[in-house]
Amino acid sequence: MKLDVVRTQFGKDATNGMLFVDGVFEAFTLEDEVRDKKIKGETAIPLGEYEIKLRTVGGFHSKYTERYGAAFHKGMLELQSVPGFQYILIHTGNSDSHTAGCLLIGETQQDLDKGKDGFIGGSGDAYKKFYPKVRDALIAREKVTIKYSNINLDSNELSNKQTDDVMLTKLVDDKFNKIIKDAKNICDKLGLDFKYIFENSISCYTGDGCGKCGACTDRILAFEKAGIEDVTKYKEDINE
Repeated sequence: MKLDVVRTQFGKDATNGMLFVDGVFEAFTLEDEVRDKKIKGETAIPLGEYEIKLRTVGGFHSKYTERYGAAFHKGMLELQSVPGFQYILIHTGNSDSHTAGCLLIGETQQDLDKGKDGFIGGSGDAYKKFYPKVRDALIAREKVTIKYSNINLDSNELSNKQTDDVMLTKLVDDKFNKIIKDAKNICDKLGLDFKYIFENSISCYTGDGCGKCGACTDRILAFEKAGIEDVTKYKEDINE
């Protein structure tokens, strides 16, 4: 099994991205800030490819066993041999404050312009969908790897070299309509179904795609300004 984390947006305190399982979009991701020099507990791990194994000791393992039950939880998903880091896990959380180098996953993702710590929603639901796929592969003794890359929209390439021209720092300063266009561009380059992804994601303060709050309004206007069909399923008819 091959997992991919594509880092797409780089902020002062957080990094947004997307997680793929064998080439299929799985969830949005949130990490610490990418830094040239590591600050303990506040730095994203280096780009590269790492093997994942189950970690069956430690505080997270005990907490998740209690939270999800022993039938579901068989160990934390731990990245192996990460240079300069230990105990890098994939787990739940909502903001930069919930990770110290680990990978957080969620069903929704807030643009880093809206908050320096970032935010992903539906983390528990995303984890419950994702975890069994990797758990079962590992129990079946299948090798599972995860590769971290940055996407370079300008050169139409993916890169696992952490260079300034590859990092999408410009995304942080872009307006929502530019972000929508970039998201469409990413999907096209990775061969992903843009419509499917945005039908199954929301940008909503209430978490249910109300169609009225500030986040929903920003999203609606972004699609309109970008000239791209908004396939989001809002609770309220946006045309009324």
